[in-house]
Amino acid sequence: IGLGYSPPLSLSLTHTHTHTHTHTHTNTHTASLPVVVQSGTDAVLKCQIGGDPRPAVIWERNNEKIDPQGRYRVFEDGNVYNLIISAVTTEDSGQYICKAKNSIGETYAAATLRVEGEAQELELREENKPRFLIKPLSTRVGRGEDAVFSCKLWGNPRPEVVWEKDGRKLNEIFESTHFSVGYQDGGWFQLKIFKTRAPDGGVYTCKARNEFGEGLAGAVLLVDAGPGHEDEGNLTEGKHAKFRCFVTGKPKPEIIWRKDGRLILSGRRYLLYEDREGYFTLKVLYCKQKDNGVYVCAASNTAGQTLSSVRRDQISHMAKGSPNLWHLEKVLYQAEIEKITLCKTRCTAPSSKKTVC
Repeated sequence: IGLGYSPPLSLSLTHTHTHTHTHTHTNTHTASLPVVVQSGTDAVLKCQIGGDPRPAVIWERNNEKIDPQGRYRVFEDGNVYNLIISAVTTEDSGQYICKAKNSIGETYAAATLRVEGEAQELELREENKPRFLIKPLSTRVGRGEDAVFSCKLWGNPRPEVVWEKDGRKLNEIFESTHFSVGYQDGGWFQLKIFKTRAPDGGVYTCKARNEFGEGLAGAVLLVDAGPGHEDEGNLTEGKHAKFRCFVTGKPKPEIIWRKDGRLILSGRRYLLYEDREGYFTLKVLYCKQKDNGVYVCAASNTAGQTLSSVRRDQISHMAKGSPNLWHLEKVLYQAEIEKITLCKTRCTAPSSKKTVC
């Protein structure tokens, strides 16, 4: 623990004898230079006082007496009276008054304390907290194949990494033989899923943490059903597909949509809007083969960060009005969200047609 000391403030209370009166006086002294200490250290303010009779001494701040408890301690060393403030922060900056009083009179001196180092601490935290140099990439595999996610992280000390699927730790939902996690020199972290199954599809999140902060990144795993397994997300060519995402948060989140990692902008075949029920909606008009893929709803605001997902492979045409095909619903309190919601669509041509769009 570091200490910051003030030069002693010299006060004097003098007992003067005369035949006609007793001299009583009040003096004010102010330290010429502020006491500068680093945030997190202890500050020691000193006041040197001489007087006869021995004076009573108190310390004040903002016109209130400082009680010697908690982070405040006082002790005497001869004629030097000390005020110690432990683990100072910028809120401790300001003027402190040392008051001395005896039967002759009273006097006081002021010292200014300035706490520095907050900016340096923030800079140190930013430099050393985990950050992703290379984020994990979304991947698509056939059922029974292995899936691998890799990412490169920086952090000092080296971050602890936890992998999750859809907001749950892997050891809570997978047997230990179904996955492995590893680390390689250079900051590379890896997750491997063995012999993937259809339920393995979803959003995988890498959470990295050290004493300076945490980082978060996620990627989508899509497991194809394979031959002989009908995809319940099939959609007839030429029909419309509708995706709905329900997200709440304070401040109100901003929503973007991506297809296979690419940003979707409103245009001739894509409609983006918030409907009357508060759902953020993406409508894909006149489905074509090129519309096959993974659609992601990402929402963010300014208060923090979290990742989660729900996968629903329920897409149908909207000839007579669409039900709620799928939605993600989660209330967010004071947390930035980057909520990734996965939905797969496949466009198929009607049996009566031979053309491929």
